Amino acid sequence: MEILKDYRVKPTPVKPKKKRIRHEWRNATEVAKYLHVSKSWVAQQIRKPENPLPTHPSFKDNAESIRRQFDLNEVDEWVLNRR
Repeated sequence: MEILKDYRVKPTPVKPKKKRIRHEWRNATEVAKYLHVSKSWVAQQIRKPENPLPTHPSFKDNAESIRRQFDLNEVDEWVLNRR
C-alpha cells in the first residue's frame, strides 16, 4: 500500500474547551448550616464594611433584594482568606 503525498491536507484548528465553573447556589440558612454557625452570624458577616461575605441577589433586576444567594465556591474561598 502506497501513501499518497501529492495533495495538501488542511489541518483544522482545535479550540480548547472552556472550563465551566459549577456554581452551587445556597441561601443564608443553608450557608449557616454549611459553616456550622447561626443565621445571625451570617447576616453580620454580610453587612461587614471590610471583607464582607460574598452574596448575590436572587433577582438580578432587584439588587436591593433581601433574599440573597451564596455561591459555595466563593464562601469557601472567603473562609480560607479570612484566617
